[in-house]
Amino acid sequence: MAKGKIPVVQYRRKASGRTNYRKRLRLLMSGKDRLVVRFSGNSVTAQIVNYHQTGDKVAFGVNSAGLEKFGWKFGIKSIPASYLTGLLLAKQAKAKNYSGELILDTGFATIQKQGRMFAVLKGVMDGGLLIKHGETEILPDENTVSGKKIAEYAELLKKDANEKYKKQFSKCILNGVDPIKMPEEFVKIKQALLG
Repeated sequence: MAKGKIPVVQYRRKASGRTNYRKRLRLLMSGKDRLVVRFSGNSVTAQIVNYHQTGDKVAFGVNSAGLEKFGWKFGIKSIPASYLTGLLLAKQAKAKNYSGELILDTGFATIQKQGRMFAVLKGVMDGGLLIKHGETEILPDENTVSGKKIAEYAELLKKDANEKYKKQFSKCILNGVDPIKMPEEFVKIKQALLG
């Protein structure tokens, strides 16, 4: 007869560090669809996910790479790109008459106030979808979302440290766009997504 503790075998996704089941249960108990935001090394993905007993179903989903169809030539993992990704998701959902209330699912991401996660949230809310959030100071301000801070930084680097500017904004230079003009392009694409 065996002696000692019986080992507990964890769920496969928990053991591999991909799912926090306590957090997931709290989200599912709300009864709302989830706004799932995930960041990869070079893009942002936002999805509206419905719970089903047989497995979660993605109702709508977009990736920040889809912004290139609207003319976005700047980085697709920045705060402005994250905001526009949220706006694109809201546009897609509104086109199919989606009217549910959402809850934000951050997964294992480290949450930073006024960061990319909350830029996506702001974009979804500005796009007209309902999602409850706590404090308004967690959302990035308009200067951050529109890329004005990035443009100011690019202008400063261009004047003072030209080599650092070329290294920092090499993808913009490669795509033939000026990072100083990011706020102007942001406004055009925002209007295209809202209109």
